[in-house]
Amino acid sequence: MTTNIFFNQKMNNLIGVNPPQHRALGFGDVDIYLRAGERFDYLLKMRSIDVGGRIGVLIPSGLIADINNPASIPFGGNGFWGVYGAIDAEFELKRDMKVGALLRLNKRFTKTVQSRFPVLLEPTTYGINVGPLKIDPGFTFIIAPYFRLDGLREGLGLMAGYTFVKHQKDDITDVRCDKSVNAALGCVYKRSSWIMEHVTVELRYDFGRFKECRGL
Repeated sequence: MTTNIFFNQKMNNLIGVNPPQHRALGFGDVDIYLRAGERFDYLLKMRSIDVGGRIGVLIPSGLIADINNPASIPFGGNGFWGVYGAIDAEFELKRDMKVGALLRLNKRFTKTVQSRFPVLLEPTTYGINVGPLKIDPGFTFIIAPYFRLDGLREGLGLMAGYTFVKHQKDDITDVRCDKSVNAALGCVYKRSSWIMEHVTVELRYDFGRFKECRGL
């Protein structure tokens, strides 16, 4: 075990990266948007239907990833500005029972960043090369349906949701002046596409729905 730690540290020093441990505290990106919507009561045998659309701007105020630490992850879009459009709808099937969904499409703008990238087939985070890359991020598609049940007991409610995120491949260009050292960007391009899924279960309590009646 001691030998492995020694060689791992020697490798990290050789390529100029820190041990894969990272701790950071900061804010994410700022999201500014404008929404327009309409509410319809007692339509299609439902108590209400609330639909709307929004357009927004993503301001890169979050922490960016440290290219010299393999464990570092960005708090947001990693320094890229972006815009998005979204459509949301919520259907109140009956009292205290609602279903809804959000559809959203994000696009980050092209930017040249100092990056670490491989020479052969080593992981990107341990890439030996360090230099500027021009990155045009792919589109990110998000769909998030949910089911909400309120009034289980006084103000107690339950919400369950599913989120699916699909990010398309980025367009990556090597803009180094000296390209004598090979840059294996093919594997970086393939790994730039990803899918994320997660389920959310939330218990909530609305104090405004509970009214205590006191006698005289």
